[in-house]
Amino acid sequence: MLRLSDRSDSVALAQTLNQSSPLTNHGLVAQDWETLLPVVVQMVEMSKVDFYLILSVVFVVVAIGVMNTMVMSVMERTPELGVMLALGTRGGQLQLTILFEAFFLAVLGMVAGTVVGGLLVFWLGQTGIDLSSVSRSLEAIPGITDRIYPVLIFDHVWLPSLLLFLCSVLVALYPAWRASRLDPVEAIRHG
Repeated sequence: MLRLSDRSDSVALAQTLNQSSPLTNHGLVAQDWETLLPVVVQMVEMSKVDFYLILSVVFVVVAIGVMNTMVMSVMERTPELGVMLALGTRGGQLQLTILFEAFFLAVLGMVAGTVVGGLLVFWLGQTGIDLSSVSRSLEAIPGITDRIYPVLIFDHVWLPSLLLFLCSVLVALYPAWRASRLDPVEAIRHG
């Protein structure tokens, strides 16, 4: 068994070994892990589905949380927003102010989440995740050890971060629109 740093090279390596290797003279055949372990391939695919399902739930929770925060922010500041409108601030300017606030919070959350998550994956990549409590069920799969080492993959970080950022800014559109439609007199009286 050979362990490769990049698993995408396994098919090419198996083909190369089968073409120009003394292994074939002895009736041995090199196989990539996907051919040898189709059950593991299915497990990986199921894990991807689980990952995207969990990520979707996270997106919905974040969207609801950000919208709730922004709606509460607008409701708590209704008298101040009414004063701003009474002093001549246009509704569009008020919308931009609230959207900028959401933009700033989204950037702050994106940076904090990326840094904390990246540091956690880096640390776990150094120390490993101990699977010894479930290792008996993994013994049937060749090449799987009782400790795994996660790797930080840039594509798995920037795309969800960007989508969560966009989601956070988009859900702030409703509270911003609502604030821009306030009647100044009613808004001031609200406090």
